[in-house]
Amino acid sequence: MRFYLILFFCFSIFFIGCTEDKRKIPAGIIPEHDMAELITDIHIVDGSLYNIPQIPDSLAKHGLGLYLAVFKVHNTDTAEFKKSLKFYSTRPDILSEIYAGVNKRLDKKLDSLKKIKPKINKDSVKKAILKHKADSLQKVKPNIDSLQKVKAKAKIDSLKKASLKKKPHSSKKSKHKNKNALSK
Repeated sequence: MRFYLILFFCFSIFFIGCTEDKRKIPAGIIPEHDMAELITDIHIVDGSLYNIPQIPDSLAKHGLGLYLAVFKVHNTDTAEFKKSLKFYSTRPDILSEIYAGVNKRLDKKLDSLKKIKPKINKDSVKKAILKHKADSLQKVKPNIDSLQKVKAKAKIDSLKKASLKKKPHSSKKSKHKNKNALSK
């Protein structure tokens, strides 16, 4: 009889242990919804750091500050995040739900960026056209100035040539006059 009693208690404890609510989150663990938001922001920071040129210490210079800013926005720290991630890693069903929420959030942000992108491109094209016009005007202005300088220099040169042509004629005339005066 004693054997059956021990067997009964073992099965009872086993069933009670198996039916424990695995959804119950212990203290010090970030709730599922908040964890999904936090992981979303962390993935966005990861993506932005991927686009930064890989200069030595660039991750230490830019990355750490960005991650700390994300943790500050979500009122948490790295220790609590690591503890929560470790907890959810032991419960893959909950973690997969969290990542489903992360995917939904990222898709929603991507869709909103796709809606805004044509307007941004349109604005950037307008700015580029205006900049190009301004640049082309700046390029033309020195050319106009240099053209005016060339014309002025050519005019000065032509005046010098004209004055040089007149001087020999005037000297010939004076010689001719001197000869005529001497011959008279």
